[in-house]
Amino acid sequence: MRITFPLMFFALSACASQQPAACPIDAIRTEIDAEIQKGVKATIDEDIDAYMDGVPDDYRIVEEDGSITDKETLRANALRNWAVIDETRELVITIDAMEVAPPCTEAKVMTSQRWERLMRRRDDSGSDVVLTTQKHEERWRLQAGRWFNAEIVELGGEIFVNGEPYEP
Repeated sequence: MRITFPLMFFALSACASQQPAACPIDAIRTEIDAEIQKGVKATIDEDIDAYMDGVPDDYRIVEEDGSITDKETLRANALRNWAVIDETRELVITIDAMEVAPPCTEAKVMTSQRWERLMRRRDDSGSDVVLTTQKHEERWRLQAGRWFNAEIVELGGEIFVNGEPYEP
């Protein structure tokens, strides 16, 4: 028995020392939220350069219909969308849940978005209050000391025009 115990203790301590350290989840969440809020501010200010600063070259959004939006398409879509927005009344994006595993360089982030804005009608006859809600599953990546949102999967949400549900 004397031989078994030291060997077992050594085996257990060797295994324990090989376990990766836990990721600093609170610090990572704070850093990712700061990047999200930079994007929110850029959207409200309609500052395309600040908006695109947080977008990596290999960025992709998997749309609800399965189509893919890349970085160039994202830029074009943002400019097109902003052209008909008279005013953003509210844009809130919150982190609902997050998973990070060692080596702590990728994070799966679940977010909720609420965006209320005044948008011009297509026929220029006036404006409507448009509210969209959206849930996302996002994949964030740490590159050169900064977190970037590398991929978004849209999980669905609702659209309201002047307070009434809208189906596109």
